[in-house]
Amino acid sequence: MLKRIKSNANAILTVAILGATSLSWADYSAKDQLMLGQKVMSEDIELNGSKQKTLVSFWAAYDAESVVKNRILVNKYSNDSSVKVISVSLDKYKSLFDEEVKFGKINADEVVWLGADNKVARDFKLEPGQFEAFLIDENGTLLSVE
Repeated sequence: MLKRIKSNANAILTVAILGATSLSWADYSAKDQLMLGQKVMSEDIELNGSKQKTLVSFWAAYDAESVVKNRILVNKYSNDSSVKVISVSLDKYKSLFDEEVKFGKINADEVVWLGADNKVARDFKLEPGQFEAFLIDENGTLLSVE
């Protein structure tokens, strides 16, 4: 009987924790993320009035998954003249960025290092450690998040 009570208590606690996590994630995604069809505004990257779509890919050398994703997306869009590719490093240290650019031979239209905490990442509503790629149309409207 005591084992069953402990087991039930653990199950209830697990459900409560998962429920609280789900609620906070729902709150975050509803309020703080860019939505498809929304205008993307950034003073530091030209997005509006462009003659082509823009892919802005955020990555950091210390995050292998983001590096691979960035390479795949840059390769996917680099031969498409209708898409301008901007590869943005969020590495804290420029030396990490420099090594990845040298080693990875990133073939984007622009490859920039902005540091870990910068206005562009905030414009795109990225949390620290979050790496996404945003495809934006000629009018600055978000088409997809990859």
